[in-house]
Amino acid sequence: MASIKIQETMLYSVLRAPISFFDKTPVGRIIHRFSADINTVDNALTSQLTQFLHALLSMFSVFFVVGRTNYLMLLFAIPIFPVLWLMKKYFIPITRDCVRLCNNCKSPVYSNFGNVIAGAAVIRATKSEDRFTRMGIEQIGKVLKVEYMYDRAYLWAFLRIGLTGQFFVTSIAIFGKY
Repeated sequence: MASIKIQETMLYSVLRAPISFFDKTPVGRIIHRFSADINTVDNALTSQLTQFLHALLSMFSVFFVVGRTNYLMLLFAIPIFPVLWLMKKYFIPITRDCVRLCNNCKSPVYSNFGNVIAGAAVIRATKSEDRFTRMGIEQIGKVLKVEYMYDRAYLWAFLRIGLTGQFFVTSIAIFGKY
């Protein structure tokens, strides 16, 4: 339901955009924007919300159990929050830039695909299939390189967050019995 409302609003805005918008914006970018936003609302948003709630409940349950057994152990949690804040400070801009780069790299792929479909007869007649295939593969390669950087950023954050949590658990295990 929400994706239908978003798509209607986007379509309304695009249809009422000035002609200069279409001169500056490639068709592939507009098509990608529609499909990516709908995919985000339909699939990614619910998954991310579920993961967030699971992580939040896990964190609160760990702090609750530790606080109930030995409240002094919660002092080890104090250095965790500045470390996590610093990681967030670096992680958010990096992923934002990676998403922007990825979206900009996907635009030519969509545009090229639409042009190839529309001009398939001309491409076959001029025997240019290999050239358009190479061009498509190069464009997809650029997208994959950016998505690889995006995945590495997530792994970077996942490793740091995991190590921070392990520091907390290890300090509780070592100093918990005293």
